[in-house]
Amino acid sequence: MKPKLILLMVSILLLACSLAPAAATSQPGAASASATLLPAQTLNPTEAVRATASPSPGVPSAAGATPLPLPSPIGSIEIPGATLIYYDIYGSTETELRKQLDAKQPVGFDGYRGDATTNWDIHWTWPGYGKLNCNLDAAKVTLKVTVIFPRWIPPLNAAPELVTKWTKYVEVVAFHEQHHVDSVNTKYKAVETAIKGATCLTADAAAHKALDPIYKYDADYDAATNHGETEGARFP
Repeated sequence: MKPKLILLMVSILLLACSLAPAAATSQPGAASASATLLPAQTLNPTEAVRATASPSPGVPSAAGATPLPLPSPIGSIEIPGATLIYYDIYGSTETELRKQLDAKQPVGFDGYRGDATTNWDIHWTWPGYGKLNCNLDAAKVTLKVTVIFPRWIPPLNAAPELVTKWTKYVEVVAFHEQHHVDSVNTKYKAVETAIKGATCLTADAAAHKALDPIYKYDADYDAATNHGETEGARFP
């Protein structure tokens, strides 16, 4: 075969390759728009509702149709001095909500299961911790407080009476937990005082001892209010 003919065939072959569909080089699934929503368990319930209910960009709704409002949690709660951690519950009746609460109740440090609980962590350290020679004047004490709290995401047709009842309930629960939060935020400072008044060998024990009033207040307050029930923290 002559060289010119070979060159012509190579050129035709290269031209055919350049016209091949670009999609043939794509990775499987890489362009899937719905892949960002899967798996569903990576979304919290509220996010999952929003992801599946929202229309796709550029796709018109049915003629004349008004988009349905999305369910939203009931009751706006603030507990200063603590970080709120919610667990979501669902239902449209008192019985359904109570079953959800019973199934998801957090457990407190004392082993008590309740609809909400306040947890706190106090940590301390100082230069030379655990040694004979240390610097207690440089001791640092830190506090972290969290409140695990229920959050109801009701159906759109939830009865107004149930919404009102739930709203009042969570307000009372927040009031109860606020007492626990305020107590530890005030009392934990005694830990640093106890450390600085001790020796390098006794400082750790002194810090633990300074926690006793915090434990006692929590236990006494819950006993006096039956974990908030006498204050109205009871549902239904």
